Amino acid sequence: MKQPGEELQETQMELDDRAVVDYLLRNPEFFIRNARAVEAMRVPHPRAGYGVAC
Repeated sequence: MKQPGEELQETQMELDDRAVVDYLLRNPEFFIRNARAVEAMRVPHPRAGYGVAC
């Protein structure tokens, strides 16, 4: 359950590509902690379109 004001903070926080990249570089274990979410992701390849997850 979220704490009071937590939803407000989430809606006020704006993420951009740079913020996401910076976070991932500072938190290399992100994909390990979130393995199930990663398994559900479809990541496009810049040349081939969407690839098949392994």
